[in-house]
Amino acid sequence: MKVQNTPKTVPLGKITIRKKIKEEDITWAHGNPTFFFVAEGKDLSGAFHRYEDYVTFAPESYQTDENGYALLSVTLDHVPLGQYEIWEKPVLRYYLKNAYANTQNVQITKGAAPAYGTDPKEIAAGTAALTVKNRKATITFVNEKTRYDRYSHNDCVKNTVPLLFS
Repeated sequence: MKVQNTPKTVPLGKITIRKKIKEEDITWAHGNPTFFFVAEGKDLSGAFHRYEDYVTFAPESYQTDENGYALLSVTLDHVPLGQYEIWEKPVLRYYLKNAYANTQNVQITKGAAPAYGTDPKEIAAGTAALTVKNRKATITFVNEKTRYDRYSHNDCVKNTVPLLFS
């Protein structure tokens, strides 16, 4: 009889998603540019997981790089080790121009040509392999603004439910 040494819980890792947009394209009268991300896949035991989060650019909430891009990031913590596909959801005003890996354990798959109205997942997505030796993965999505009409950006409200213990 063969005995497997399967851990009762899968070790955890992190996925960091970075967002870059041209600072000069931010029009505060439109509101705060908001971008939504998904990471889903299976952990080492075969269990399926899905994570969603977002970033919102607000005045003085981001850094800028030497090329004039505004930068924000979000980190998905406590992700069981395994393989996860990472992509961006469609938003108003912006389209996905490029995606690139910041760590060796992320592979980028590119498809359709970047264009407004094309689902970002069809343009580019990443696959992160979180392993015992490499528990952290980072990917960057770069967007370009294409629409300046109308009134607002996407928006999001994060509900917080307080837990009361007696």
